[in-house]
Amino acid sequence: MIKAVIFDMDGLILDTEKLLVKYWCQAANEAGFPMQREHALNIRSLARKFAIPYLQGIFGEEFDYVKIRSRRMELMKQHISEHGLETKPGIAELLDYLDSKGIPAAIATATDIQRTEDYLGQVGLLGRFSRIVCAAMVENGKPKPDIYLYAAEQLGLPAGGCMALEDSPNGVRSASDAGCVTVMVPDIASAYQSRMKTADLSSGEEIAIFNQLQQDVQAAGVDFTNDFVQAVLTLDEPTLDDTMPDTERLSRFAQAAFDGCTEVKLTYHTVKKLAKTLREANFKVQITGTLTDGVLTVMDVSAQEDAPLYGCAIDIGTTTVTGVLMDLKTGTLTAKASAGNGQIRYGADVINRIIEQGKPGGVKRLQDAILKETLLPLVAAMCKSAGISVSRVFRVCIASNTTMNHLLLGVDANPVRMEPYIPTFFQWRGMTAKDLGFPANPDAEILLAPNIGSYVGGRVHEPHLGQG
Repeated sequence: MIKAVIFDMDGLILDTEKLLVKYWCQAANEAGFPMQREHALNIRSLARKFAIPYLQGIFGEEFDYVKIRSRRMELMKQHISEHGLETKPGIAELLDYLDSKGIPAAIATATDIQRTEDYLGQVGLLGRFSRIVCAAMVENGKPKPDIYLYAAEQLGLPAGGCMALEDSPNGVRSASDAGCVTVMVPDIASAYQSRMKTADLSSGEEIAIFNQLQQDVQAAGVDFTNDFVQAVLTLDEPTLDDTMPDTERLSRFAQAAFDGCTEVKLTYHTVKKLAKTLREANFKVQITGTLTDGVLTVMDVSAQEDAPLYGCAIDIGTTTVTGVLMDLKTGTLTAKASAGNGQIRYGADVINRIIEQGKPGGVKRLQDAILKETLLPLVAAMCKSAGISVSRVFRVCIASNTTMNHLLLGVDANPVRMEPYIPTFFQWRGMTAKDLGFPANPDAEILLAPNIGSYVGGRVHEPHLGQG
């Protein structure tokens, strides 16, 4: 019979595992060691005496664990001070249930006691545990069983009478070897990111399918032309006799480069980089933009004379997110990738995610989960595969169901789940990457496929990447 529950903390009570992984890698790379995500995952809950030989076995004896760990802690502290801490969904409800049954709860963590108490205090859980046991209190930390044996001793129980909840293999081994009834609760943030995969297009099979779809759509009478234009301009260099501002100089030459151009507009992003780019390129640059109804909108200026021009299409499913990268000059599929939707840890269905969005800080949590944790690495992976910078993505098309669209944009989705089930919008245009924080050129237009109904997905009724 279970008489107590012993919790790990990082990645199980607190949603900090993603931060530990991120900042371990950053701190190590700053020091010149190419630590990757898998290295950081392997030292989760691992005591210092075991982590040091593991990391030095990979990176050499010059890997200064203490110094790099100190930098990792500094980075985490800064992040937490700016953004706060998040608990894992359901932890408060579980503790309430244990209290109602008179079952004590304890913590067994690799984190030191001061930070443990500080973290728990920040999220209002400090008083919810009858015992807090840290690795420094025992001879051997995880994966050795000492910490769970000591926690059970502090509870006045045999280890076999305690259930241990863990999210890492090292923690599971520690609890299991101690004799606890052990339950692994995988950190979902790690789980969905580890499922990210970039398609291998070398066989041509995926490209052939894509090309056939293109042909089918064109045969149905849909035009794939777009309003993007590029031109290489050789400008007159300024002199004491020619003091025309850079914006006016570029606009004059840009207008002359295109028939029918009656007006030139430069985006803020373009103006910011204009002076430096012109001078580094000796006033010979390539401009990228759109030409619509005689109005040329310059979205980028580059010293590269054959700068890439790409578009990105994203399908946001409740469980899985898929993306493709397309060369807008040739219409060629250049990359494809998929990943789990990071929002899944807030509920497997749209209703639970809407409910989570309504909690304090929920709007930002749900939006960050899809934007920062899912789309950012997904698009980055595709761009890396294609050998381009994300700044060369100039148009984005996103298709998803009504709820996913609202959560992506940080728009209140609660009315969608309540009679008469009214969304904030069915169709919305005019948004750019900088508005949303999407990983693309700041001025790239974000096109959302129109919703059909309250819970029904978006439908692509035109080739959004191609149409202006």
